[in-house]
Amino acid sequence: MTKLYELTGDIKALESLDLDAEMLADSLEGIAGEFEEKAKGILAFTENMNGDIDALESQIKRLTERKKVLTNRKK
Repeated sequence: MTKLYELTGDIKALESLDLDAEMLADSLEGIAGEFEEKAKGILAFTENMNGDIDALESQIKRLTERKKVLTNRKK
């Protein structure tokens, strides 16, 4: 999969080429499609990380409570 910064470079490179309107539109459409796929992938990755963070926060809370119970028992 193409890197996001490469897609930006591809768009800038199209500006310097002497393409007719149809060819330019087709090229931009292809780049836009790749950009959209990349953006969806980034969003999915971010959502996955958010889920991991939520799970870790839950475990931290659970373990903190467990530690508190054991510490009180010990006293």
